[in-house]
Amino acid sequence: TASHSDSEHHRGPGCVGPENFVKVKLLGQGDVGRVYLVQERDSKTLYAMKVLSKQEMITRNKVKRVLTEREILATAHHPFIVSLYYSFMSQDNLYFVMEYCAGGEFFRMLQKQPGKCLPEDHVKFYGAE
Repeated sequence: TASHSDSEHHRGPGCVGPENFVKVKLLGQGDVGRVYLVQERDSKTLYAMKVLSKQEMITRNKVKRVLTEREILATAHHPFIVSLYYSFMSQDNLYFVMEYCAGGEFFRMLQKQPGKCLPEDHVKFYGAE
């Protein structure tokens, strides 16, 4: 389940925040934030952590889209949709801690294909998924 907090400095017992994770490397960057590979300090479990700037979300009119994304990730339980384990915020950022999928983004893989198109057998596979 997701944990919520208004501030990094005022967490109750059992709450999770940015301080519970160590950044390993940058995985990707978007228009309002970055995605990092992180390791949970206690369990050493690897996760993908999306760090979204509150100011950039407001400036780029992305607040509703990000809140919808969070709601979908928090409520969808399906083997082909990444799992959201925690969400929390600091004064400046919103954080989503998600399942780490080592294969990378589908979009990036598609961009590397000849003609930016998948072979028909791959399309059938992804369609069946």
